[in-house]
Amino acid sequence: MDIPRSTYYYNPRADEAKRKEDADIRDRLEELALRFPRYGYRRMTAQLKREEFRVNHKRVLRLMRESDLLCRTKRRFVRTTDSMSLGSDLHSWYSSP
Repeated sequence: MDIPRSTYYYNPRADEAKRKEDADIRDRLEELALRFPRYGYRRMTAQLKREEFRVNHKRVLRLMRESDLLCRTKRRFVRTTDSMSLGSDLHSWYSSP
């Protein structure tokens, strides 16, 4: 026989089972995202593991990306100027010569 061993043993039903399991996990992720909108993929992974789903963080992250369920991170206010460094020089900047 001149076909690769992997082709001979390939089982396409495993892909269908994986897709069905992904769909079940995706449904549960959507329910959790509605209930806990600020949960990221790490907290979602922990919650799914508590509910006895066999998942890891990479799979949850991929499913959340595909379903657009990743929460937006809050941007922090970044101070770009140290106003205390201007001090007494501030008056000289605005005074007329």
